[in-house]
Amino acid sequence: MAAWLSSVKRALGAGPNAKERVRLLLKAASRARSTLDLEPLNQTGLHKLVLAATIEQVRDDDLIISQPLIGALNHPLATGEELLISFGVDAVGGVSGKTQALGRVQVPSGGPRLLYGYRLAMPTVLRAIERRRHRRVTFGSSPPPAAALYPRSKDAPLRGILMDISIRGMLIRVLHEPECELALQQRVHLSVQLPAPVGVIDENVTVVRVAPSANRTNNYIGVAFDGEVEGLADLVRQLEEGRHAPPADG
Repeated sequence: MAAWLSSVKRALGAGPNAKERVRLLLKAASRARSTLDLEPLNQTGLHKLVLAATIEQVRDDDLIISQPLIGALNHPLATGEELLISFGVDAVGGVSGKTQALGRVQVPSGGPRLLYGYRLAMPTVLRAIERRRHRRVTFGSSPPPAAALYPRSKDAPLRGILMDISIRGMLIRVLHEPECELALQQRVHLSVQLPAPVGVIDENVTVVRVAPSANRTNNYIGVAFDGEVEGLADLVRQLEEGRHAPPADG
């Protein structure tokens, strides 16, 4: 075990045998069932979409991942789409690298059914990254809170659900407004009820991302807070700890 951990620690960077070192880190993350973050590289704006998946297989020239999710919703990848992947390995911390989606595949589920996943190109190199200062978290298996955005130009609000949240802002999936008229840097009024210790947020925010969802019938709206929201750092910490907590007995 000590020798294996030592080899993992030496696995970062380019140079001779870089491919094998990349595979070593990916295998370590797969064994640990670490969350794999995928960030499409063709995005603009401050609040970018980040997908979550797990590494199911690490092969000679590619890797197989589970169906990417945003919150609890599946998000398909386009063949050829370029992505930045990042994950944590206990021996070295956070690492990231560039890859490309190579198409949809079926992966074993451990039972009689086959599950869908995706094949990704093997990254050329993985580099150490600082752990995110403003970690975005979801509400796990709990129903996501409903949110409403009130643009000044509209009488009726844009209504949706909260996909993820950080101490800086949140990502909302609009459910009832296929043609969204919001623009980057537009000021809107946000109303959302969050769990304790936050409660109701009812204030003006800035739109930092507008993007269609995969089915092109909804929109993702990223908004940024003007300043610190009381209790939000504690809520994010609670959600993060809950995501990594072991399942209850019984």
